[in-house]
Order: sequence, then C-alpha cells, then structure tokens
Amino acid sequence: MYSQNGIPILVIIVEPLIALAVLTVTIASFRKYFQRRRQASLMISLSFLAFFFAIVASTIGKLYQFFASLDLTLYDPVVMMILVTFLFCVFGSYFIFAFINEIFLNANQLYTIFLAIISGGIIGWIIPQVTMDISVNDILIDVSVVVFVFVFLICLTLIILCMKEARRSEEKLPKVGYWFITFYGIFIIFIFVFFVISIIIGTLTQTSFSIFYYLGWVCVFLGTFSGYLGYNMPSRLRKLLKIS
Repeated sequence: MYSQNGIPILVIIVEPLIALAVLTVTIASFRKYFQRRRQASLMISLSFLAFFFAIVASTIGKLYQFFASLDLTLYDPVVMMILVTFLFCVFGSYFIFAFINEIFLNANQLYTIFLAIISGGIIGWIIPQVTMDISVNDILIDVSVVVFVFVFLICLTLIILCMKEARRSEEKLPKVGYWFITFYGIFIIFIFVFFVISIIIGTLTQTSFSIFYYLGWVCVFLGTFSGYLGYNMPSRLRKLLKIS
C-alpha cells in the first residue's frame, strides 16, 4: 500500500470519513437537544462532539506528517496530535459521566465537581507535554495508561448502570434504549483495546498501522451512533423494532 512519511494512504482516507460520520451523528444529537432542552441530551451530545474532535486531532496529525517535509528524527506531529486526541477523550469521558449523573444519580453536583477536578488534573498534566519534538514519545505510554484507566472506569460505570436498568425495565422502549447506550460504553472501551492490539502487532511486525487501528476508529462511530439511537430512539428505529 502506498505510504508517505510513514503514513499509509488508507489512513488519510479512513480517518476523515469516520470524522464525517461522527459529525453527522453529533449534529443530529444537538438537533434533538435544541428540540427537547434536556440536560442529559446536552451531555451526551457534548460527549459525541468531544470524540469528534478527538478523531479530527488525530487526522490533522496524520495529514501534516503525510504532506509536510519534516525531519522525522526530530519531530513527530502524529504523536503530538495523539496527545491532543487523548485530551478530547478525557473531555468526552467527563461528559459521559455528566450524562450518567443526570440519568442515574439525580444530578448530584458533588459527583460532577469531583470528576471535574480529576479531569482537570489529567488535562493539566497532558497539555504541557503537547509538543512536536520527538521527545514527546517518552511520555506517550504514561498518558495512554492514565487516559485508558479514566475512560474505562467511566464507561464501565455506564455499562453496568444501563445493563441493570435494561434488565429491570419491563417496557420495550426503555429496555432497548438502555441496551443501545450500553453499547456506547462498550465501543468506547474497544477503541483503546483495538489501539493497544495494533501497537503490539506493530511492535512485533515492524508495521505502523494494522487492521485493528482502523477498527478502533470505526468503534468511535459505532459507539456514538449507538448512544444516539439509545437516548433519542428515532421514529424509524421504533418502527423497525415495532416499539410504540
């Protein structure tokens, strides 16, 4: 496959397409929010927006390295933008928790403030590391682990609470909705799982991008789309599932 400056052409094609798909879901979600004006709707829409910006940041890094003439022994725009991607993943996870707080925790402000402090600490730690200098590689693993644990714990909370409500509910509409939102959390976790697998394969085979890298970004779209369907339950989906 054709590549330039270590970036395969397929990456340049796939990431913008996924970003466009996620943007479409995000716009549809914000339209629902402006119709309903519910806080939970705003929070889940903001989480979609954050993950959209995450993939945009990743795409910018790949495009810059693909087209620019850089000394790759000194500069690494891809890793720099991966750190920016992680920043938006932290924002996205915070808004997922804010959504959880609205739906399941009676909008307890103490929970929101507590998580805002943790999120702010992680973001404040990452921002000074965002540089194009090759030395940024030294901090990447540490940042990856911290962000993954943060995202995992929040998404696991979403999964557990939604599964519990789905099993408890006797009505088909909320049951199906909760299951779709459960898949939102699952797909977000699998983004990182697939990226880790891709890194391991790349280390063993000396290749930069495996099929699991692309699957990771596909999970961004599948996750946001599942979350949108679960919370908003469009009329077409209700008809398809024969839900009144």
